[in-house]
Amino acid sequence: MKKYLNNKVLIFIIAGVLVGSTAISILVSNNPLLDTKEKTDSNKESVTDSFKVEDNKLIYADDDDTVKNMYITVLQDNKETLGDLYNYKFKYFLSENDKDKVNEKPKLDIQVDIGNLPISISGSEANAVLEPKGHSSSSASQKSFKVTLDEKSGKWKGQKIINLSKSPYDMSRIRNKLAFDLFKTIPNMFSLRTQFFHLYIKDLSGSSKQFIDYGLFTQVEQPNETYIKNHGLAQQGYLYKAEFFEFNRDDERIKNVDDPSYNKIEFEKVLKIRGIEDHSLLIGMLDDVNNYSLNINDVIKKHFDRENYLTWLAVNILTGNWDTNSQNFLLFSPITAERWYFIPWDYDGAFGYESQPHEQELYAPWQTQPLSNYWGVKLHKRFISDSNNLKDLTQELEEVSKYMSEEKVKSLVSKYYSQTSSIIKTLPDLNFIPSTLENYEKEIKRLPSVIETNKKRFYENIDTPMPIFLGIPEVQGNKTVFKWEESYDLKGNDLFYNFSLSTDPDFKNVVFNKDSLKDMTITVENLAKGKYYWKVDIYNSKNKHQIAFDLYHIVSGKSYYGEKELIIN
Repeated sequence: MKKYLNNKVLIFIIAGVLVGSTAISILVSNNPLLDTKEKTDSNKESVTDSFKVEDNKLIYADDDDTVKNMYITVLQDNKETLGDLYNYKFKYFLSENDKDKVNEKPKLDIQVDIGNLPISISGSEANAVLEPKGHSSSSASQKSFKVTLDEKSGKWKGQKIINLSKSPYDMSRIRNKLAFDLFKTIPNMFSLRTQFFHLYIKDLSGSSKQFIDYGLFTQVEQPNETYIKNHGLAQQGYLYKAEFFEFNRDDERIKNVDDPSYNKIEFEKVLKIRGIEDHSLLIGMLDDVNNYSLNINDVIKKHFDRENYLTWLAVNILTGNWDTNSQNFLLFSPITAERWYFIPWDYDGAFGYESQPHEQELYAPWQTQPLSNYWGVKLHKRFISDSNNLKDLTQELEEVSKYMSEEKVKSLVSKYYSQTSSIIKTLPDLNFIPSTLENYEKEIKRLPSVIETNKKRFYENIDTPMPIFLGIPEVQGNKTVFKWEESYDLKGNDLFYNFSLSTDPDFKNVVFNKDSLKDMTITVENLAKGKYYWKVDIYNSKNKHQIAFDLYHIVSGKSYYGEKELIIN
């Protein structure tokens, strides 16, 4: 196992940024659900960190809000074509007949021409590689691209990788840039450099002999080892991109490289490795997060930068990026400090995305409740259930909202609109706007008000019971025993459970129900053979309502939230 020096007293300068000491106050846990061993007085004192990582804000100095032109020529002698790239779909979006087939991303040799890029193109010489980008966007009609510059091409703004995000489901097409431009101003928050591009492609591998307009794209900086150097974070470090990561120990997949059963492919189904491939620091953190005998604030103090963690949570709550509970973030730790930092990623699903006309009813109720959305993640659940931590998060929310005021958001949106609307309102983008031009204009006007809307959701959610998972029913002779998790009320209100059983998922034909249960189990007798659906609605003494995390999905595409299917044979 590779070992690295951990110098706790090191103060150094990287890329012109002084990294030194800061003070953090850790508060005592007050969570009645957790083991009594968690409740210690060890956190009442102020603790001084000897090392803190901060983003080099100077790197954003030459960013602008204009639209740059980019020209890509797909070379003729490629084994694959631009058509192959457009036919590619991420494995989860393949049909059942195609899921067992080899599904490698097509990679095309290209010539790319961007202003200020120190490259020389002659004849059929390639200077970059083009491939598809994204998971869900791979099934969209308009694709996102990843451009990787070769060694002789130099770098564009210090970057070898240029991510071109189409954001096909974002009606405004500006949410990503809006988010990262706002983050640049927020203390204890990292950001990514962005740029609007108007893309033109000449496909010599197909029948095209001239440049075709592909519309508006947003370049989003690639968070990799180059990123951590360019932003003055470290020269080396541990960096992971969350794929499906809920801070569970998951010892079947999350193993260290010296484990004989270590499987990188399986590991990267949870976390993509973008830094040092040594997972001992990660595993140590996960062991402690999943150890309920440890006070959660001691765990945070040991393994995380508390200020960065609070800011990251507050930012996601205010922007409404609900898709950050298990993905769309990165974890970073420099080799000089055993502490994890959250780096943001992918915000085209934020800023009221779920309220666009074409997206309504695609989210479970708990998903757009800021605290409930994170309740299924081990780290966040333990942290939020501490009343002092919740108080700190509330204070951070109010502080961060000052950097994302309605006036500031309105100013940025106005600038982006003036630069991009003419492209969006013409072909090809005009044909692919998820709704009408009238709704596009309404969406642009709505964006500045979203931060305040999400702040109100946060305060409302504090009064709401937390979601639960339904268990697996047990058939015992003529009796069927249903069980579910215990909910939690952040204000300590009494909780009640309403159980319902039906022969249809719409619960039009309820065959059994029982309200105001205090226990998390109920027995139903003499159920006939057949298919049933069951759910548990949670209420507190203030009559605030919550449902379960569970989802029943039928073939026609309709989703039923908070219920499960049961078959009695």
